Amino acid sequence: MKVKNIIKLKDCLDCHKDRCCEFKYSEIKYAPVLMAEEVGAIKKNYKVNCFVRYKKSDDIFQIKLRKSKKGKFYICPFLNKEKLCKIHAIKPFDCQFWPFILTKSKDGKSTYICLDAEECLGFKNISKKELEKHKRYIMELFKSKKGADFLNRFYGLCWDYDPDLKVIAKMKNKKAA
Repeated sequence: MKVKNIIKLKDCLDCHKDRCCEFKYSEIKYAPVLMAEEVGAIKKNYKVNCFVRYKKSDDIFQIKLRKSKKGKFYICPFLNKEKLCKIHAIKPFDCQFWPFILTKSKDGKSTYICLDAEECLGFKNISKKELEKHKRYIMELFKSKKGADFLNRFYGLCWDYDPDLKVIAKMKNKKAA
């Protein structure tokens, strides 16, 4: 599923922290997760095999990060030397959606749309008006049949509940109800 990103490409390129594509050892578990279809498209176009099954799922995979040359970070294998995404044209949903994150509620009956604005330095250039407009766009997207089907089919894409994230919307899960 394609989703518009609220962060402007210029702001991504100006970010010197590389928080989206570089991870500390303790953050490896936050590497992007992908659907089987996304993995298939990437493998078809880029002849790579850098994916591992996510939580023993048959449908969900996680990008296997590589250690940086300096050894301080783990880096997405699709980040090139210019710090651009090599797979931008077929970027996975998890990457497109950032700095928004889908999480499971504690009881598993709902999916939360959360925002991790503190980790995304490009977010500082987003006005409250732009944020509200994007929140409405996201809610309409997931209220659509395609969006609701996506959420229910790929509930495994949702991260576990994290109390540190700002919940901006809550949606009921059809499968959990």
